[in-house]
This record gives sequence, C-alpha cells and structure tokens, in this order.
Amino acid sequence: NLKKEWAEICKLYNLDPVKAKKGRQSKKISAKAHFIRKMILTYKYITLIDLTKFLGFGDHSSVIHLRDWSKAECPLPPFYGKKRYIIDAPENHE
Repeated sequence: NLKKEWAEICKLYNLDPVKAKKGRQSKKISAKAHFIRKMILTYKYITLIDLTKFLGFGDHSSVIHLRDWSKAECPLPPFYGKKRYIIDAPENHE
C-alpha cells in the first residue's frame, strides 16, 4: 500500500504526508527519494507511472532523477539488461 509506506517515510522525516508531496525543500526531496528507493527495491511490480501519479509529479522523469539521486542500487528496466550489439556498417566497395 503506497499510502502506508509513504506515511512511514514521512514519519521518519517528521513531515506531514499530505504537505510533503508539495514543495522542494531538501527534507521533502530526501523523503521522496527514500520513498522511491524503497518502493523500487521492495515491490517487484511497481511502475514509474504508479510512483509518478502517487507523488503528483508531471512525468516520470522526476522519479528517475530521484531514484538516481538517491544512489540506490535499484534494478534497471529490462531494456538495460539486454545485451546490445553494434553491427559494423558494410564498407564501401567500388
């Protein structure tokens, strides 16, 4: 339950759960980053869109930024786990 987890994180930072979603004070940003890190590491099926909607962000880039900012060992999306090969372009043969 996102609300319950958010309330617990806000309690650690001595923040009101409703007011903590708005504003850019360092304490609120730390709480958001902590929450995002915990959700990604704890719940397998949580999506960036779920977190974006819950926190009231405009788009998921804010969630990605806070995830990376928190320096968490978060799992990467499946795209990054796939090996990619670069195929050399054929040389010009005259």
